[in-house]
Amino acid sequence: MEELTLTLIYWYASVGLFVGFLFGLIIEREGISLEANVFWGFVGGILMGIIGLDRGIADGVFFSFFTNWAFLFLINVFHQHHVEDILGEIEHPAHVHHSKRKANK
Repeated sequence: MEELTLTLIYWYASVGLFVGFLFGLIIEREGISLEANVFWGFVGGILMGIIGLDRGIADGVFFSFFTNWAFLFLINVFHQHHVEDILGEIEHPAHVHHSKRKANK
């Protein structure tokens, strides 16, 4: 079984930053921001790499790569926002506008 070294931590962090950046570009404005995806990709890459190394799944880099996609997916799904929410284009039922045609009847 391999031991945790700074080289492996570097690769876990690199994989996490890469996956976070790609995931942020794919999701765009529907989940958390690009910067947050990169941050959580970094954290998830190291965390998932250490878990993969501990469980004996190769050296943990591939495990870190694939499970980080699932990790970021879960973070983005539970922080889902619609574009209308972000841009403030939400119409509330209290602000219903009637057309003049309906008002004249």
